[in-house]
Amino acid sequence: MTALSRLGRPLTTVLVGAVRGYQLIVSPWFAPTCRYYPSCSAYAIGALRRHGPVKGVLLSAWRLVRCNPWSHGGVDPVPEHGRWRALTPEQAEVRAESAKAVPSTSDVPIQHPHLRI
Repeated sequence: MTALSRLGRPLTTVLVGAVRGYQLIVSPWFAPTCRYYPSCSAYAIGALRRHGPVKGVLLSAWRLVRCNPWSHGGVDPVPEHGRWRALTPEQAEVRAESAKAVPSTSDVPIQHPHLRI
């Protein structure tokens, strides 16, 4: 375990705790206004847990900037590990199709060099 990950884990826990505190104490006092699914606070928790404190805070801040009265909103999942944006449905479909096009090793018959079948 690197020094950065040792530092990041407790920091992530503290940040997730702060967001959970917001969800439990502050959020119930206001009407739901988030234009996205999952809500901005749920997105922040997911981003922090998946990407760590630095990238998680950056992704969460960008989400809060985008969640405004002029935004159309919609479904906006936390990006996969190693990505900065979630795949669009079209991108996900292309990725799934290309994965099907490449045969897995279990689909390819293997011939033993000394046996003839």
